[in-house]
Amino acid sequence: MNKPLLSVIIPVYNAGDKINRCVESILNQPFKDFELILIDDGSTDDSLLRCNQFANQHENIRCFHKTNGGPSSARNLGLEKVNGEWVSFIDSDDCIGEDWFSHFFKYANYDLIMQGFTFSDCGGEPHSYSYESHDYKNKDIVRFILDFIDSPGLLLRGPVNKFFRKDIINMANLRFDEQVLCGEDYLFNLGYIYNSNSVKVLPVCSYMYERQASGLALRKYKVGDHIDWQLKIMKALVKNAERFEDEVVQRYFYKKYAIELTRYLLNIPIEDSLYKVQFNKIRYSIMDYRKYIFYSTNVIAYFSPFLRRKSWSLYLHIREIKRKILF
Repeated sequence: MNKPLLSVIIPVYNAGDKINRCVESILNQPFKDFELILIDDGSTDDSLLRCNQFANQHENIRCFHKTNGGPSSARNLGLEKVNGEWVSFIDSDDCIGEDWFSHFFKYANYDLIMQGFTFSDCGGEPHSYSYESHDYKNKDIVRFILDFIDSPGLLLRGPVNKFFRKDIINMANLRFDEQVLCGEDYLFNLGYIYNSNSVKVLPVCSYMYERQASGLALRKYKVGDHIDWQLKIMKALVKNAERFEDEVVQRYFYKKYAIELTRYLLNIPIEDSLYKVQFNKIRYSIMDYRKYIFYSTNVIAYFSPFLRRKSWSLYLHIREIKRKILF
């Protein structure tokens, strides 16, 4: 086929009961200038068979098989195979509403285009998350992050329901971090936003996101891993604020993630040797940014509600940090 305008990447793992619905919702779009790239990530059910059937029946569908490595490695392989000017990611257990693609290409002069979504948790009642139409350009982009940093799941933290320019992905050499198992999508998005000059938010929510009981979002990971991943996210957020020299936003990001990081300590008994290791990891990271975190006179008020209740011993740790920094 000729070079398409859009490349759609779908990572597939044991989605035999869902993949037909997903692919058919894409094939039923009135917009036809796209290629569909199915990446079978070592499925043990009939997913690969179904993907190959679609590829044999449609010239704009290609299927690739790889050993299991997780959704990040599957998406990365897809990025190596794309031919389109734009890239979009769809999960194999999700589907899209009628005319979903066409909504985006009305705004092809932007670097990142995104919309809301309709969410169903394990087959439960669907809930729609729609947002007002908004443009963010140049220095306003960091405000876009602020506006959506606490919004439900997909807006900043997921790769789906968005259109990315392939030339920006290639120019910035962006890929999903396969060493990060929770937050890797968020890191990819923040890296892309850092290299963008315009964002368009559409008042549409026709991406149908269905979370499964076995989904990655529900898995549990080691506290130390979570802290490492959150540190990467904090640095990516701060990098976006530094790009436009916005110190107010920098302080907000530092403080917000200092809170997030200290929350993880509550899952470790204070007498556990792991506690000291993780406490010091967070402490040293916070110290690097102390001129922002401790900008106000309420120096450690931001994490005392979480940590002072842990124990008096921990409070003394925090007070010692305060004393060293201020005096």
